Amino acid sequence: MNYTKLYCFNFSERIHLKKPVVNIRYMDNGVMVKALDGTAFNGSYVILAIPPPAHVSSDIAFSGPSVLGAS
Repeated sequence: MNYTKLYCFNFSERIHLKKPVVNIRYMDNGVMVKALDGTAFNGSYVILAIPPPAHVSSDIAFSGPSVLGAS
């Protein structure tokens, strides 16, 4: 078993591997993440596991008041 699968085992309902993200929407009560296959996940936080320059040129759309600089 590789390290990623071993680490994620205890969080299997909260960490979703092999789900390319197309949209992250920040809302007053948390975030909604939409995957390429149309699956939507809701949570309090999002952790992006991509190199810093990748999010600038990626196909992920960010939306919501936090993204726009509103409090």
